[in-house]
Amino acid sequence: MTPASSFLLQLLRLGIHPETELTPTPPDVDWEAVSELASEQKVKAIAWDGYERLYEAGMVTVDMDKKMVKGPWLATIYESYERRYPVYREAIGHLASFFAQHGIR
Repeated sequence: MTPASSFLLQLLRLGIHPETELTPTPPDVDWEAVSELASEQKVKAIAWDGYERLYEAGMVTVDMDKKMVKGPWLATIYESYERRYPVYREAIGHLASFFAQHGIR
């Protein structure tokens, strides 16, 4: 397992499980590799939640801002998830209506 994939797993645990113990970021983390891997796996928003937990606790040893990764990371999350949410919500509404009409709970 690469250091980037190992750190991504740590971020995902932090993003999913609030009770996960916090540990500082490794000083040599390759933010671009972590970002690319998170994007490939479609888990960038969850990894961002994990990063925010570390950042708020003061456990980020190398800030993303200094690596010029934070802006593009947030832009990708916004484009990929936040802008599509209304479309997803509409589709879910159509599916719920279809299921209700056919007696499917």
